[in-house]
Amino acid sequence: MDMRQDCEQIVKNALNQVRPDGAVCRALAEEHFGYGRLILVAVGKAAWSMANAACEILDRPVDAGIVITKYGHSGGPVGSLELYEAGHPVPDENTFRATARALELTKSLSQADTVLFLLSGGGSALFEQPLIPAGELQDITNQLLACGADIVEINTIRKRLSAVKGGRFAQHCIPARVFSVVLSDIIGNPMDMIASGPAYPDSSTSEQAEVIVKKYGIHLSAAAREALKRETPKRLDNVDSRERNARWYYYSAIAHSGLGNNVAGLEHARKASALEPDNFDYRQLVQQFESGGSWYEQRQAAYGYPTFGGGNLCLKFMIANMICNFCCLGGGCCGGHGMYYY
Repeated sequence: MDMRQDCEQIVKNALNQVRPDGAVCRALAEEHFGYGRLILVAVGKAAWSMANAACEILDRPVDAGIVITKYGHSGGPVGSLELYEAGHPVPDENTFRATARALELTKSLSQADTVLFLLSGGGSALFEQPLIPAGELQDITNQLLACGADIVEINTIRKRLSAVKGGRFAQHCIPARVFSVVLSDIIGNPMDMIASGPAYPDSSTSEQAEVIVKKYGIHLSAAAREALKRETPKRLDNVDSRERNARWYYYSAIAHSGLGNNVAGLEHARKASALEPDNFDYRQLVQQFESGGSWYEQRQAAYGYPTFGGGNLCLKFMIANMICNFCCLGGGCCGGHGMYYY
């Protein structure tokens, strides 16, 4: 194979690694959900492909389930799952109807039951039960989209106006276990911000939400301002969380360096070193970041190889593939068991 064919193969492999169906298969390949009821809820623009993959790989059939995706993003029937298409980026009546059905399917569950929650980008608009009139929620969403707020700021507001965002969906499912597979569409992968974190403890605060409202001059009714003051869950005992170990952070730092994300790389290198302070490689990686040089450039220079600038597409896809492998493979660097994100 020549260099062009090599690069094309690298690109193909990298894209295959980040396909929603492949991510779901890796996450669920060795999972067993016991003998309680298994309810599948898939939400987001990739919900259909995620649900379809889950139904193919699960070691048992789901007892009930629902897919909520954007108009035109459904690929047809998936077993017995109920399919809904709804509005994006602004929620509409189908959003509210579909979410109400998801809440109906997941109520009155027992501790032996599991909610398999498949979440992807677009979930903030597609999964919604507003705590204020629907028309006002749509107006506030339009204000946030038009004012220049970033996605974290937008979702900080959305959480407090919703009965399902900011961990409230997982809270609704108690005492059932919630097992999540999450496809990230936000830089840095903040789990509580992806689709406004329906099944993850919320790290943002009401005070932060009020600052955002003032910053952008968002017009709110008295009811919306009152909802903004009500805090979201900060702890969810029924949600599996997959803790990352030092090795995960070490390889993540290297991968970020290869993509030119040195700020994130330094942060993860420091976390790896903090978790295992006696590890020489982790301490050395921190020093390399703090000296201002890329890990890859320093490695290449040490061995007499040429360094690569930021425009080397082949290298970037190789590192993207590396990120996928380390973040996605079940039981790999992340250790533990539970919530998976991609």
